[in-house]
Amino acid sequence: MARPKEFVEEDVLQKATEVFWKKGFNGASMQDLVEAMGINRASLYDTFGDKHHLYLSCLRQYQECNRRQVADVMARSLSARDRVRTMLMALVDEAVHDEDRKGCFLTNAALERASEDPATQQVVCRNLRAMEEELRDIIARGQQSGEVDPDLSAPTLGQYFATLISGLRVRGKINPDRAILEAMVDVALRVLD
Repeated sequence: MARPKEFVEEDVLQKATEVFWKKGFNGASMQDLVEAMGINRASLYDTFGDKHHLYLSCLRQYQECNRRQVADVMARSLSARDRVRTMLMALVDEAVHDEDRKGCFLTNAALERASEDPATQQVVCRNLRAMEEELRDIIARGQQSGEVDPDLSAPTLGQYFATLISGLRVRGKINPDRAILEAMVDVALRVLD
């Protein structure tokens, strides 16, 4: 009979995420992960499999957290433009307050692993598609209400703003200058006029 787990998976995954986020997949050792998670190596392997599977589990949990944050923005009764602006300005705030300059975990995964690891690429692409769809829906609602030019392509604008988000995340990691990032947001939002 297997012993019951003495840890909460979500909690230890968050601790592993912090290690991968700061050190990257290649820089994080199994010892780093075991120490940060506070579980023994056997429990790690029994619960999460190898380092690669643990990494994918961390990416999925991070992705789910991001989806909840986007859902919070979607639930607010704001104009389409204000919803997009709220999402973009949240990223600016994250970048400016990120003292460790970790950036976005999923963006980091895209840059470090997606070209060589199909499973990571799949998680990153799924997240990108979800972001594009959320933004497309915001813009389509804005078109229906007359806030956004109906001649513009909502799917293309969703892709545009998702790409902008990736760029803001990278720029924010390199140089988190609020004035520069906010200026980029202001210029991008003119597309909706």
